[in-house]
Amino acid sequence: ENAVKVTRLVAHAEPMLNVVLLKSVWTDRELLANRIAVLRVLSVAERLEALSRALPLLVQMARSSGDHFIRSKATLLAAKAQADGRLVIEQLKDQSPRVRANAVEALWGQRTKAAIQVFEAAAAKAGEHHRVVVNALVGLYLAGRQDEAIRLLKKLSLAHSSGMQTAAAWAMGYLQDPCFLKDLAQLSDSTDLAIARMAALAKLNIEV
Repeated sequence: ENAVKVTRLVAHAEPMLNVVLLKSVWTDRELLANRIAVLRVLSVAERLEALSRALPLLVQMARSSGDHFIRSKATLLAAKAQADGRLVIEQLKDQSPRVRANAVEALWGQRTKAAIQVFEAAAAKAGEHHRVVVNALVGLYLAGRQDEAIRLLKKLSLAHSSGMQTAAAWAMGYLQDPCFLKDLAQLSDSTDLAIARMAALAKLNIEV
């Protein structure tokens, strides 16, 4: 937060500060190898105005970084700043589920036919990672397809997969729809601590 405050002040004098920051880490091999430093710079750049100015650099990082954490964060920011959605389609083919999940998340809030098709395809893809699937269902819910998203999230909460059940509980808490309370109550009784903990947190998130 302190870094964001300082950079916002500097940005008044240097409107291209987000580009300068990203270029500094992308061209410095030693700094680029520091995942935490790069992710912090990306997080600061995200909070500055006119992120689209940094789009070319973000796309480069999303496509070329050898670190999937950096690729996933850059994908999320670049896809949000890119109006035509080309990067989302491209990054949905990335081998890292974290990158694919962030590509889907970048479309949250969109109700276009193209966005809904991405959500539906990601949610229905056999063997897809649970993070990608639940992000797609959150996207469907936010796109006005609540009945479909609710039905599928409830189904996932019964899956024979700890990761899928935990992810489903997270999504239910994120959406804060009271219709999930019964499902979360059942999940909170799970013998799997990860599932039970996430379900309890999600339940509290809805009830607050």
